[in-house]
Amino acid sequence: MINTVECVPRTIANKSVAHSTPPWFQYPTTNVTEKRAIVIGGGLAGTTVSHALAKRHWQVTLIERHAALAHEASGNHSGVVLPRLTADMGNDGQFYLSAFLHTVGWLNELKRQDPSLPWFASGVLQLEDEPEKKKKQTRLQRLSLPKEVIEFCDAQRASELCGITTPRGGVFFPLAGWAEPPALCRWLINDQRQYITPRLHQQALKLHRENDEWRVIGVDDVTVIASAPVVIIANGHDAERLLGNDTLTLKKIRGQIAHLPATEQSTMLKTPVCYDGYLIPAHQGLHCAGATYDTQDESEEIKATDSDEIISALRQALPTFDTQPASSGRVAFRTSTQDHLPIIGPVPDLEFYKKHYHDLRHGKPAHRYPAAQYQPNLYITTGHG
Repeated sequence: MINTVECVPRTIANKSVAHSTPPWFQYPTTNVTEKRAIVIGGGLAGTTVSHALAKRHWQVTLIERHAALAHEASGNHSGVVLPRLTADMGNDGQFYLSAFLHTVGWLNELKRQDPSLPWFASGVLQLEDEPEKKKKQTRLQRLSLPKEVIEFCDAQRASELCGITTPRGGVFFPLAGWAEPPALCRWLINDQRQYITPRLHQQALKLHRENDEWRVIGVDDVTVIASAPVVIIANGHDAERLLGNDTLTLKKIRGQIAHLPATEQSTMLKTPVCYDGYLIPAHQGLHCAGATYDTQDESEEIKATDSDEIISALRQALPTFDTQPASSGRVAFRTSTQDHLPIIGPVPDLEFYKKHYHDLRHGKPAHRYPAAQYQPNLYITTGHG
């Protein structure tokens, strides 16, 4: 079993973790006398944080602007969980591998608690054929990662692993798998119902701090939806509006997926297969195939051209697969950042940062800078797209 920790800012759940240097990375101390928190956003980010806090006996108010959880980017019919490895396994690669190992260990534990949870530790196959991808695969082989993490396979082995014929080999991630994100979000809240109070169909428009508590203001600019000493913002790209456009630089990325009816032949697929898109095993009679990636388009309408693009990529990658016309689809918007790393942790005091850290590029010794200051008891988790 993989040892894991809960995905929650350490300064919220436990005592503050001291960091000696550099000062701009020092974490704040959370001084609260009551374990009460507000989480804004009912997708995977918000429900996992809510669950982690509730496990530590925090009372959590979860605010979601839609009438149901996981209505936006976390609302896809099914989704793949696999590691994002880098060829040199530098800081980025180590972070993503650690995050992946935590995630699958955590999901496997939830599955042991409730076998009906729609998490399937099937492994995931990543097909490789382009010259640049082959170069990356060669560099990954040199890292000598354990077979429990990654297995390099030819076309025959790849076909055996995924259950259908593949025209080429690639890499297989034995610990990876796929899940139904909306069901997972609901499960997390129901598992800790005594500590989590969902407030659905409530839109948080403003944050106001008064008497050592945060107040979340609703659509009429007057009504206080909830108040608590601690707030965690987990509402994707909408976080920019709550914090102000100068605080974050988030990207809103349109993605469309296609739902393909399962057939007798297609149900032989045992694992997700990734290529320039992805195909997930049938769930409730549908395969999920995707996905487009568009930084310029904000249309919420399903487009036939995007569906055609998804089907074309699938047929090119898996020419013998029994691909049916899409019966439906879905559009959602990922939230990403400039460096594609998530933003997690305390929200900085932006004016303090501008005043004291504006000349970091000049190389002044770190000890000449003051310790970072943050918005009191305000945290964020976003940019996971």
